[in-house]
Amino acid sequence: MIICEHCGQIIGDDERYCPHCGMRVDSARVVPVHQARRKMVWFIFPALLALIFSTLLYRFYSTSRLEIAPTHIKFFKYGGEDIIEIDYDGFTWKVDKSPKWLELNTHDRRLLITALPNLTGQTRRDSIVVSSGSHHATAYVSQLGAATFLRLTQSTDTAYAVGDTISITYDSDGLAPVLTLPDYCHEISRSNDEIFIAISPNDSDRMRRARIILTEDTCSATAMFIQPKAPPTTPDEDN
Repeated sequence: MIICEHCGQIIGDDERYCPHCGMRVDSARVVPVHQARRKMVWFIFPALLALIFSTLLYRFYSTSRLEIAPTHIKFFKYGGEDIIEIDYDGFTWKVDKSPKWLELNTHDRRLLITALPNLTGQTRRDSIVVSSGSHHATAYVSQLGAATFLRLTQSTDTAYAVGDTISITYDSDGLAPVLTLPDYCHEISRSNDEIFIAISPNDSDRMRRARIILTEDTCSATAMFIQPKAPPTTPDEDN
């Protein structure tokens, strides 16, 4: 038995024309059935191995579950940090989408998030999309564009008559409150939550009472300080 080179049908060894397609059979080019079947086996076997390997590979890399927590994160105007926990049963995960005002770092099953300060004056709203295999999960993020509170830890202070340096400590979710001072005071420096103020000597003939005002956006806080007048000098002190 041989195989017709034109239509691939099995025909007799002595056939000069194929009874199926009617084409002339070239005896020099025909392939015996047993050789054709052997070639077919060598072709099918690698294809079957490739199919098995690709199936196993897909099952190894595929994900049937992907969950993240939390799914809603809110940042204050000054920024801040947070962590998203990634729970999945796949081989790996990745971040597909994130806003530019967030800095992300991946660590095992955690996504570390750092929000940059919001200087736009508007509330930001966006999302982070995480994927593993064909599964996706979304965390919604927002950031306030204005301070919501501003508080001072002390409301009064006293300065020396000969001049002094005082400090005020505040608590706020804003960035940098504006300081308003009387003309005989000036700001020296500030840290994250503390401002140092220099007060010049009181050369007047009465006690000074003044307000220190902090403002940011719609928030404000006020502290009072007093500075006694300088004591009168004696003749011995003048000499």
